[in-house]
Parts: sequence; structure tokens; C-alpha cells
Amino acid sequence: EMGYASALAWILLIIIGSVIGLIFVTSKKWVYNQDE
Repeated sequence: EMGYASALAWILLIIIGSVIGLIFVTSKKWVYNQDE
């Protein structure tokens, strides 16, 4: 049970981290495009 919950927590953390990273990278592009 604990191993499953721990694995699930890590998967969620990785997904959330990936989404935040993606938003961070794309937001830089948005800012760059607005500067032009």
C-alpha cells in the first residue's frame, strides 16, 4: 500500500513538474514575442 502511494506521489510530482517546466519555457517565448 505505502509503496503504491509513494509511486503514485512521485508520478504526480513528475507530471506537475513537467507541466510547470513546459509553462515556464513557453512563457519565455510569449514574453519574447511580445517584445518584438
